[in-house]
Amino acid sequence: MYWYRTDAMLDAIRQKNHRNKDDGKDPLHVAYAEIVARYPSLYEFPPCHGIRVTSANLAGTLVRKDAIDVSSMQTIASNCGKLFCFGLVGDKIAPMCPTNEI
Repeated sequence: MYWYRTDAMLDAIRQKNHRNKDDGKDPLHVAYAEIVARYPSLYEFPPCHGIRVTSANLAGTLVRKDAIDVSSMQTIASNCGKLFCFGLVGDKIAPMCPTNEI
């Protein structure tokens, strides 16, 4: 009887974890939606899809989502050239100037 309860509990946990994976919510998209909702003027800059955040393409310091300075982001973007986008490192935003285009 003990094993039955353990297996049932384990199956319930597996099903819950499986459903969470199937939600299809990319953390970058969730963070980007939150940023754009809070700072609409940053909508012009896309999220960085398929580009890994590295020291070579990082254009500033990592910033908390609720502490973004819009004017500094626009200044960084104007200095970037062709492409400026946002990456995600943990739960902080990484302003990026990737060298190769998306």
